[in-house]
Amino acid sequence: MVKAHVECSSELVWQCVKKNNAYVRASVNRTRMSAEKGNVTAKHGFSSSGKT
Repeated sequence: MVKAHVECSSELVWQCVKKNNAYVRASVNRTRMSAEKGNVTAKHGFSSSGKT
């Protein structure tokens, strides 16, 4: 079995994972926060994400 490694843009990755992310947390005032490693601001957004 041959496994292929595919390169894609970080914007595409973010569009795929932004709604189905295990690190998303909802705060009391319904602000979406993130608990992912590498995200120093804890904001759930493309520019703050430690994954992309």
